[in-house]
Amino acid sequence: MRMYRRILTGVLSFWFLAGAYSVHGDVGRSTRDEATQQINDTTDKILAILADERYQGEANQTERRRKIRETVDQIFNWTEMGRAAADKHWDGASEQQRKEFEQLFADLLEHTYMNKVEDYSGQKVEYGKATGNALRRKVPVRIYDQNQFDISVVYDVRKEQDRPVWLVCDVTIEGISLITDYRDQFDSILSRSSFDEFLRRLRSKVKRLGSQTDK
Repeated sequence: MRMYRRILTGVLSFWFLAGAYSVHGDVGRSTRDEATQQINDTTDKILAILADERYQGEANQTERRRKIRETVDQIFNWTEMGRAAADKHWDGASEQQRKEFEQLFADLLEHTYMNKVEDYSGQKVEYGKATGNALRRKVPVRIYDQNQFDISVVYDVRKEQDRPVWLVCDVTIEGISLITDYRDQFDSILSRSSFDEFLRRLRSKVKRLGSQTDK
């Protein structure tokens, strides 16, 4: 599991940047379906932020990260991810608790992976053929590091009937789901404490990670 976490950190750190470079076998832009292309388009937006001189350097870190987070928020379904991660404990939480958890979960992922996003160094990916239906699809890719070590990743994306965009609800890396991993962690806490206590601990962790990433 420790090795998985190291891989997870690396993959989530540059998954938005996956369209920057492609390798042989990639499903070309002209033949990619809408869900895959949307992931690629988000990649381009984040690359543009990182390349923009207005957001470069330590002095512009706050605004750079705000712009990246704003872009990420447009493609992640935090509500669905939060509900899935909280699992059976979601129904017992109040609306206020759910909203706070959703925000804290998003902040947790941001603070955990933001430094790595900013250290992106041109990893390559190979897109596979997306599968699914009109409302839910799985977008497979293989990510190659500088040593050509490859990692299998599948993005679970869904579209609500009243919205024209595909939203990420989960990321599966080498067969292990991001949501399942966090669900196990959260359940171990929620099974022996209240939701308020769980939120208190999550707030503390997010604050600690935030202070570390700001250094």
